[in-house]
Amino acid sequence: MTTAFLLVIKEGKDKPLKTLIVGSALSIIGVQFKLKAWDNYVEDKIREELEQELNHLNSLTEEKNSLMRQMRCSRCKNFHGKEYGGIKLICGIHPYGVDEDICPDYENRD
Repeated sequence: MTTAFLLVIKEGKDKPLKTLIVGSALSIIGVQFKLKAWDNYVEDKIREELEQELNHLNSLTEEKNSLMRQMRCSRCKNFHGKEYGGIKLICGIHPYGVDEDICPDYENRD
């Protein structure tokens, strides 16, 4: 598009027309830069919001997993379940609980 403007300028003899065409070309290029900058801004904001949402979902998943471990472990003779400095101690054998469905060290509380 810029090449076409330059050809018109070289062949044209009317100075105001040249000025108008050059000004229009520069204006169009400026708008393109602004649009590209806006696209980058929007893309960055969307990426940032998606990352925040993903972090939130990950924290909810970890919280759910922690609660599930506590529920499984709460019926065990080795269960402790008290919090120390913001960290819950599940038991002395597995301080954070086990990730498996069945703990190899499970002993029924009864």
